[in-house]
Amino acid sequence: MFSIFKKKEITINVTDNGIYINKEKIDFPFHLETLEKLLGRTRIVKAEERTLYLWDKLGIKAYSDNKIVATVLEIHYKQKPYKHYPEKAFLGKLSINGEVATTYRKNNINKLVCRYKGDDDGSFVFNDIFCGIGIDYDTKEIDVISLSEFDGKSIKMIWQQNENTLLTLIQNMIT
Repeated sequence: MFSIFKKKEITINVTDNGIYINKEKIDFPFHLETLEKLLGRTRIVKAEERTLYLWDKLGIKAYSDNKIVATVLEIHYKQKPYKHYPEKAFLGKLSINGEVATTYRKNNINKLVCRYKGDDDGSFVFNDIFCGIGIDYDTKEIDVISLSEFDGKSIKMIWQQNENTLLTLIQNMIT
């Protein structure tokens, strides 16, 4: 009866073939107009070097340098009291190659790459996509998933080169 008031559930799938929001493929860079069609209206926050687009009720944030396309899309699993964070946590469904993100991370830990020195979380690479899964090491839960473009040149350090640091952090996360 009140289905017109029902919130639309957001489904995000990260696969070897690309990123899909509610079964619609989106490509890098993410066109803000396309994101707004899929996710609805945004709250805009101007930062020093970028403009942030926040879907407050969905727990999603995008970064843009030119107000036309977004270079990073973040899915926030925790609510934080900062103006540059979405007001609510992400409650939709996100899968990585068909698995829940935490399960995928545990099952594919050997595929993590470090994007920069000191990258304790690591990222997965899917063709042209970096998929970073930020972990809150106090709660051992996902804090944020960050999707950005992989240009094939950005990786300077392979996971194994930082193996001891990551293994320690991952063991702490799992136990």
